[in-house]
Amino acid sequence: MNITFYLLGKKQYKSIIVRVRDTTIDAKLNTKIRINPKNFKNGSVRFNKVKINDAAHKKKINKENLILNEIQDQLKEIEDKIRKGFLQKKPYEIIDSKWLKKIVFGEQQSLPINFIEYFDYYLDFKKQSLKASTLKKLRTYKKRIENFQSDEGCVLYINEINKKFSFKFQQWSDKKKYAQNTKIQTLKTIKTIATHAGENGINIHPELPYILKGLKYEKTEHIYLDFDEINKLTELKLENDKLDAAKDWLIISCYTALRISDNLKLKKDKIKKIKEDYFLQLKQQKTETPVNIYLHDEVVKILKKRRMNFPPVFSKNNVSNEVIYNRLIKDVCRLARINKKVTVKIKNPKTNRYELKEVPKYRAVTSHIGRRSFATNYYGLIPTPLLIGQTGHSSEKQFLRYVGKKDAYNSFILAEKMKNIKHVKE
Repeated sequence: MNITFYLLGKKQYKSIIVRVRDTTIDAKLNTKIRINPKNFKNGSVRFNKVKINDAAHKKKINKENLILNEIQDQLKEIEDKIRKGFLQKKPYEIIDSKWLKKIVFGEQQSLPINFIEYFDYYLDFKKQSLKASTLKKLRTYKKRIENFQSDEGCVLYINEINKKFSFKFQQWSDKKKYAQNTKIQTLKTIKTIATHAGENGINIHPELPYILKGLKYEKTEHIYLDFDEINKLTELKLENDKLDAAKDWLIISCYTALRISDNLKLKKDKIKKIKEDYFLQLKQQKTETPVNIYLHDEVVKILKKRRMNFPPVFSKNNVSNEVIYNRLIKDVCRLARINKKVTVKIKNPKTNRYELKEVPKYRAVTSHIGRRSFATNYYGLIPTPLLIGQTGHSSEKQFLRYVGKKDAYNSFILAEKMKNIKHVKE
């Protein structure tokens, strides 16, 4: 009997499949273990190697290898179970996927039909493939649905998620003064999880695909820093070291389009000089996509001011670091007189709900504004595919939505460029 493991799936973290073969046997089973393909070769786990003599790098690699070691132990345990089961099987038993499932997982309990209970199952199932930030958002939605059940005195079951439930949930959300987009995003999450339950054999209501019908996201003003405002930042002189560091990080983000999760983690060893230009070579944390980012002259000026080092961070804790940065860049933009009036959603501390308010732009500045400013400022000046290559959006439609443009906007750009082309007659 030959027992092998291989990968299956289209996502970044693929499922490990176990396959049992013999002269009359060919059975397969999804082990429900997921792994990055780079750490799996020829049916075996491959551990990461320490390539840089750096304490932080070693710590990161060791942490990753601990997880890989657990996966290796799990696969060994599965193989042992199958071999033991094969030796103890009854003569009439057929080795197929059902037999494997019974041997590997034991007698399986039926999946819950209570929505909150299935939500817990879904979170556990997805914990290896989803980012911590995404799991945190999902738990927020779960708590909101629990509050709905408590207020309405009901228990939500998966097969009851229909248009009537959607209308009732919308009424409750409006009474609680939740924003339109919050209401829609919660319903979208409910639909996603109920659909997942349906794929696992649980009965779902035929109206489930339509629970979002007629709902539209509420559009808010597209907030970004234009080139003039970025120039105000570059010309601003600050004596306070923390404010100066925050200003420099903000300028860097406006010219690199990096997410906050990548921006504040930049190190000197990521800088590469190619001919006369400087580039950043790194792998984006959210998408794990390798990127090669050109460093604008203003970014190089900041680096040279700091002996080719990036500005210091504000805390060793990543979450605290981002919170402090968000607060400081508001002060930086205020000092730079970036005070044009804009209408944005601001959280009311008394109600804990977002409300539309007209405020000076510096109050609306958040850590995301650098990335959005890059995409918006260069749209129409640089071919869109090149911009998408740097921002990492999955499609042009998604990118246009991000910069606040409609699909038709491309037609106007094309028209302007065609007008500027001089046709020469021979």
